[in-house]
Amino acid sequence: LSGSLPSEIGNLSYLTKLDLDKNSLSGTLPPHIGNMTNLTHLRLSCNGFTGTIPPSVANLKKLKTVWIENNDFLGTVDHFCNRHDLEDFQADCTINDSLNESKV
Repeated sequence: LSGSLPSEIGNLSYLTKLDLDKNSLSGTLPPHIGNMTNLTHLRLSCNGFTGTIPPSVANLKKLKTVWIENNDFLGTVDHFCNRHDLEDFQADCTINDSLNESKV
């Protein structure tokens, strides 16, 4: 698959697993992804997504698996930091401070 995710993806509110690993998807994640409140698995690894993770992902309370590594996301993953119910979380991480920047 290639291209970007349409905002209409949020209309799939009964979907429980979204597995789009290893495609050629790009662009930003639409904020409407937060309407997919029955998602338990969100796998978006190895694509070309950019921008920040939309705050609306905080609405995805049933998530157990989140794979977002190997994309070009910016910002933080605060929406997932206090989620003790996540069983499998995979993300790239860049640490920025005033002295250096390193990829973890």
